[in-house]
Amino acid sequence: MDNLLNEILLESKEKKKIIGIRIYDKGDSIYAGYILDFNDDVVQIRHFTEYGKDDGIVFEKIENIENIEIDDDYYDSLHYLVQINKEIEKSNINDIKYNLTGNWQFDTLRQFVGKEIIVVVENYKSEKICGFIHQVTENELLINPIGKLGLDEGLSLYKLKDISSIQPDDLECRKRLFLYKWKKAKK
Repeated sequence: MDNLLNEILLESKEKKKIIGIRIYDKGDSIYAGYILDFNDDVVQIRHFTEYGKDDGIVFEKIENIENIEIDDDYYDSLHYLVQINKEIEKSNINDIKYNLTGNWQFDTLRQFVGKEIIVVVENYKSEKICGFIHQVTENELLINPIGKLGLDEGLSLYKLKDISSIQPDDLECRKRLFLYKWKKAKK
């Protein structure tokens, strides 16, 4: 086994450092996790989902490894999510009342203005925007999008009539909220 490969696998095993392992002929799929054990022929990986959930153990032949990604923001973020994954399961909303009137988008979204709850809005193009509801009027929505890795993406304005779906505090929202708070605290 090559020396660099051995060093990377050993560091992942000893420190439970999350890395990404891409396998030949598997397309864009990556095993993200830390190494449980390895030898010259096989690597044993504790694999995690993008939400930090344990996704079992993968055994893969060393010769099938195309490349390994290390020291990346995604894997650092995943490491954090693994540590707090039980908290992500808990919803932040339990007592919101929904009024499904003619202007349901306004009536629903206004309940989240200024709250530390991330909401997914989907527009007529089936684009999903996840973020904090900054302001809402009878016709417009000003949202503060939060990226997949918890980064603040500024403010975006949308017409309410273009909003076809609203999903507050789903699993993806909670993941982004935890990453947002974590990164904000690190600064």
